[in-house]
Amino acid sequence: MICRGNILLFFFRSDSICQRFAVGHLMPPRSGRRLSNQQKKDEDEKRQFTQSVREKAKLMVPMKNEVNKCLANLQSFYDKNKLSIGCKVSGQMRSKLIALHTRALEALEAEEKFQRGLMDDIERFRKLRSEVRKDSRLDCGSLMERLSYRARTLPLWIGPVDSYPPPLVGGIAAPDDTPVKEGAFVAALISGVWILAEVISVHSTNKYEVKDVDGEQNVKVVAKSRLIQLPCWRADPLRDSHALFPRNAIVLALYPQTTCFYKGAVERAPRTADEDYLIAFEDSTYKTGYSPPFSVPQRYVLTHKKNLGYGSDGLPKVRK
Repeated sequence: MICRGNILLFFFRSDSICQRFAVGHLMPPRSGRRLSNQQKKDEDEKRQFTQSVREKAKLMVPMKNEVNKCLANLQSFYDKNKLSIGCKVSGQMRSKLIALHTRALEALEAEEKFQRGLMDDIERFRKLRSEVRKDSRLDCGSLMERLSYRARTLPLWIGPVDSYPPPLVGGIAAPDDTPVKEGAFVAALISGVWILAEVISVHSTNKYEVKDVDGEQNVKVVAKSRLIQLPCWRADPLRDSHALFPRNAIVLALYPQTTCFYKGAVERAPRTADEDYLIAFEDSTYKTGYSPPFSVPQRYVLTHKKNLGYGSDGLPKVRK
């Protein structure tokens, strides 16, 4: 190949991401209950936006075709002239080769810009819709469904070529001095239990008012040292496996069908972008001291807060 594989990986993966959002993953399934006027307005807005995304997604096909055409022309030129990567060329052949590379690069950059813009639009719409819905009261089953939906639709980090993922991608924790923004979801240590909560106001650099997602009236002021931010992006194991917790790493993970985080060990890290961790939770009722493994999405697997989950060597703590 003329172009390195990781240069093209973004485009092949982002095609499927945009198309998946465009065909109905923007929102959870609508219930069969009668809708109010505001809900009808929201549904109309959702349909209009979804249709807009579908139309924009169609434009990716000719852009992808143009990229493939440029790469095919480039490969054909190398084959026809029996050139190899790194060989020296001069004169008209050099000018022709530069022109082919330039056209291919421009096509790739145009496709990247378009697709990143489309995914940004989708994410902004999702956040706006979440703001509209979060004040509604939910029963336990609906709450679990919403938490699962948020985990499944967490954006996938697709960074520039040869870049390192930033904090809050997968298992990469935010530095201690990183402020927590209003509206962020966190694990909060309250009364000795790590609960899933939302930051509703910032009192100071070290004090935050948080609301338990499972209790509308349960609002507490918590020190920053007792908060762990949830990831903002999923990590892709095919590109950024180093952003995932390895096997046997000690973590805090959301116990299935609850809103509480408990200490556990990674039995298996995700092997694809859509796969979950398998987490064995600490449980003294089992001979091994750990429960059978449970499936937990990336969004709800966090750095163990004690010593930030890392040993003196800077590596994740592991189960012995």
